[in-house]
Amino acid sequence: MKVSIEYPDGTIDDAALVTRVAERLYRLELDPLLFLFSDDEERPDLPAYRDIIEVEEIGLTPLKFVRVVERARFKRFEFLVSKEFAASEKMTAIASKIQQHNGYSERVFGGFLIIYLPEQADYDPTNDILK
Repeated sequence: MKVSIEYPDGTIDDAALVTRVAERLYRLELDPLLFLFSDDEERPDLPAYRDIIEVEEIGLTPLKFVRVVERARFKRFEFLVSKEFAASEKMTAIASKIQQHNGYSERVFGGFLIIYLPEQADYDPTNDILK
């Protein structure tokens, strides 16, 4: 479901896509848009794609972020790609490999490609994209 999540610094993600897994616990189905460009090492407290988070439920919305309960353990790859590349057969083949490795990809702002692969996956899409 789509919800709003308020973070401790006062920012609000009005387009958070989540799945409720228990009372006060939600799994993020997308990276929080506000943190797409945050460095994980600088802000290790930030949630990411498929993390389970605890929230305070203040009515229906917004949910108030409390903490990350369980990390999803995905490797994240980021690329700037052209519209032509995103629509190419090459990208279709890469997307197939991502799915074969139980990964997920999304394009943000048209040309920002984010790929998530489980930590144990042996596929690295970098060479396929940069060739």
